[in-house]
Amino acid sequence: MEVKDIITNRRTELGLTMKELADMVGVSEGTVSRWESGEIENMRRDKIATLAKVLNISPGIIMEWEEYEPLPDI
Repeated sequence: MEVKDIITNRRTELGLTMKELADMVGVSEGTVSRWESGEIENMRRDKIATLAKVLNISPGIIMEWEEYEPLPDI
């Protein structure tokens, strides 16, 4: 799974809009949209850390050092 898809999936799983995620990370809604479309592939380190915290995933997943395991359906 690509990082852009992980961001989209986790945001959706958490019930967040792009605007809500953007506000929590400290970026514009357009930036979140570009992350999710794959247009922006290289994020600033501080944004990676904040995004990972908000999405409750390891920063290593966003940096593609670790494999993403989606939550099982309950």
